[in-house]
Amino acid sequence: LSPILARSDVFTIVSTDFCHWGNRFGYAPTSSASFSSHDGSDGDDDDVTTKMNIHEYIEWLDKLGMTHIEAQRPGAFADYLRMYSNTICGRHPIAVWLNAIVCKSNNETKEKEEKNDTTKAINGDDDGDLDVSFVRYAQSGQVMSTRESSVSYASAVARKRRG
Repeated sequence: LSPILARSDVFTIVSTDFCHWGNRFGYAPTSSASFSSHDGSDGDDDDVTTKMNIHEYIEWLDKLGMTHIEAQRPGAFADYLRMYSNTICGRHPIAVWLNAIVCKSNNETKEKEEKNDTTKAINGDDDGDLDVSFVRYAQSGQVMSTRESSVSYASAVARKRRG
């Protein structure tokens, strides 16, 4: 997949809902118990003990996963899914895409290094040649009760960085 994504005439869309929360989805965690807020970005493993509204917890949960996608860290995204079991329908296409763009970037870096170019490797000081950012987030409802349900939606754009 990496060679295809590397082509300049290819435009890729990865589309998915995010959290499907509620008893009808079989997934209804809340912040009533402490949960880890560690997202890998600040180096701290603080526990969040403040009780959130359910819709706030869902947003926190979704945005934690979104940070790993934006950082183009497939391993961190996989760890997040294992830890929280978030019901992201497109988790597998997202993981395939993340691994493909990381592989593409690593291959391009190796080629440039072989040509004595001083390009930084992905996951070092530079996150590769893509800038991934989420531009919109919404929930189908602001869940306040365990009797309610909600589906989250998020949109991201990945653009080639200008060098």
